[in-house]
Amino acid sequence: MNDSSTSRLARDPEANSPLRVDRDRIYRETPERTLAMDVYRASDGESRPAVVLLHGGGWREGNKGQLSRYALDLAAAGYVTVEPSYRLSHEATFPAALEDVKAAVRHVRSNAAELGVDPGRVGAFGHSAGAHLAVLAGATGDRSVLGSEPAAAYEETARLDAVVGVSGVYDLTREPSTDGTESSSEMAVAFLGGHYEEVPERYAAASVHAHVDAGGDGDCPPTLFSHGTADDVVGAGQSERCHEALAVAGVDTDLHLADGGDHVFLHSSAWYPETFPRYREFFDSRV
Repeated sequence: MNDSSTSRLARDPEANSPLRVDRDRIYRETPERTLAMDVYRASDGESRPAVVLLHGGGWREGNKGQLSRYALDLAAAGYVTVEPSYRLSHEATFPAALEDVKAAVRHVRSNAAELGVDPGRVGAFGHSAGAHLAVLAGATGDRSVLGSEPAAAYEETARLDAVVGVSGVYDLTREPSTDGTESSSEMAVAFLGGHYEEVPERYAAASVHAHVDAGGDGDCPPTLFSHGTADDVVGAGQSERCHEALAVAGVDTDLHLADGGDHVFLHSSAWYPETFPRYREFFDSRV
């Protein structure tokens, strides 16, 4: 799930932008490192919905800024957009990255007045590993995962109001050869701290369907899955099956298959005129 988004940008995403960009805003201190986010917003003082954008990189690499084109254009469309960094697999294994994502959501809500955010309207957007984290954060909401701190430890909720996941892997219990390359398996081992036979409970806890099946508290928000049919890193079947599982559970879910799109199609200038409006319209109608 390598992400080459920086090299794929067709233009400087901040060129001639009237928006305010606040870089390196610290949102969390962890034993491994200080985590920061970039915030894109208008300067008019109005309260707007927010979208948290999560980069890809196989959980082992990447950083905030990889989705800056989407962050900028969503901000121009009326959102406050936030790109946080999160701990990578060589720093801390699962559920550390998921905890970081939820901390970013809570930070946005707890600082809503300062950031110009409507705290009741917060969505998430992710690519590849970031899509997995976004959809999993949506499915688990305030529930504790593998001993992570429960919602009672926080003043703000981590629940999301809508999620868009692009080119993500959502069921980590499946054999990697079914849906991707051997390198995908190696990434999962590093992310989860062992092979499936060694830590099956971690693979299950990191899989979205397990939490949807558990259900019962209305956590799972409206979710759009988007996937290229020619993705040879994570097969489109991952999105198709997760979409089906959510639909069976009664979740508002949609599926977009980009015919011929590869793993990083969302960064291609050829695809952008189709992808950006579709993702924006999903947020417009749900957040």
